[in-house]
Amino acid sequence: MNYGEEVTVYALGDTRETSDAYIFRHYYCTGFYDATGTCLKSYTDENPQRSYTFRATANIDLQPIWDYRDY
Repeated sequence: MNYGEEVTVYALGDTRETSDAYIFRHYYCTGFYDATGTCLKSYTDENPQRSYTFRATANIDLQPIWDYRDY
């Protein structure tokens, strides 16, 4: 991201059936890190949001971190 740019990350992934019968895997975003691995923001998995919008206050590489929950 460049200074002043706005970006939206759509944070809820698809629910997919795994190779194990009747197990569904749902992906969601748990946080954002910069290129050095510094955590910029983290979220609990209890109430993941559908999207997150940011406006850059500096030039930065933004890396979302994904996790999943099996049902």
